[in-house]
Amino acid sequence: MRAETMKTGGNSSLRVSTLRKFLAVCLALLLVSACLTTRGGQKAPAFRALKPSENYQLDALNDPSWKAMKPKRRGDSDASPEKLAELAEVFFHRGQYESALMNYYQALSQEPQRHDIRLQAGRTLLLLGRLEDAKRELAEVLIHQPEVAEAHEALGLAFLQENHTAEAQRELRAALALDPRRLSARSLLGEAYLQAEQYSQAAGEFRQALDLSPENPRIMSNLGWALFKMKQTDQALTWLQKARALAPQDSRSNHRLGMVLADQKKFPEALAAFRQAGDEAQAFNNIGVHYFLEERYAEAARCFQKALDLRPTYYQEARVNLDKALARLREQEAAGE
Repeated sequence: MRAETMKTGGNSSLRVSTLRKFLAVCLALLLVSACLTTRGGQKAPAFRALKPSENYQLDALNDPSWKAMKPKRRGDSDASPEKLAELAEVFFHRGQYESALMNYYQALSQEPQRHDIRLQAGRTLLLLGRLEDAKRELAEVLIHQPEVAEAHEALGLAFLQENHTAEAQRELRAALALDPRRLSARSLLGEAYLQAEQYSQAAGEFRQALDLSPENPRIMSNLGWALFKMKQTDQALTWLQKARALAPQDSRSNHRLGMVLADQKKFPEALAAFRQAGDEAQAFNNIGVHYFLEERYAEAARCFQKALDLRPTYYQEARVNLDKALARLREQEAAGE
């Protein structure tokens, strides 16, 4: 029985869900750190409290009975691109991305050449999952301002979500050429290499990222996983244990730690790590696969049965794996008679 015929749970869905979470975190950090610029290239004033009139606009937008805001005339100072962008940021940080996008586009309708605002609109589109629209807006920014590292990074993130790893790497390297100490771009470039199964390059980027953020558990986990894929199991275990110590409830680090411990045949410890990842049925299925690969079919069958007992109507993976383990167990018993 080849290893790839067995079904472990969680790798694909876990990778997608954690990437989405990381996307939200990265974009939030990018938006906070970005500086809106005027057409002359100077930084806009720092964020300030909203005026009473702006608070009224904000309340109106969040009032279900308010059908639509009164359109602002071009000469109305409250509808200037700067004011609209500030209001959009408020919506963005509240997670109201559609309202944020509406305000960004209202600003752009007045001044289409405000590429600083177009960059924010592109990032918001990323969070809304509108990847093609996001790429179009970010590409427009880079046509006019190719020196903007944030735009290269956001475009790289869009490509990474689409699993276009070569394009993602290109944009993220461009961002780092402009700003070598840009932590988010360095970490994302490592993830792009990891996703492309270029593990040595991934490990190199994660080590550089750790130089910038030595206590970052996500980067530690990614480095540990890259090293595991490079068959450097002891180093992988060290980094994954460090990651879990800093973030004990992180499901991805616990799942990865379980895989490394199982590879070292430390099955009870591996089971504990899989369970800490958050899904007990999946934990028993995963450890059952490793028993199966060791030809310990009785233990494997017990684990698969436990997974089914915990989730009887849903866990088709465990049912298939149990049938395989029982078949092999019968073959062993017949050969021994």
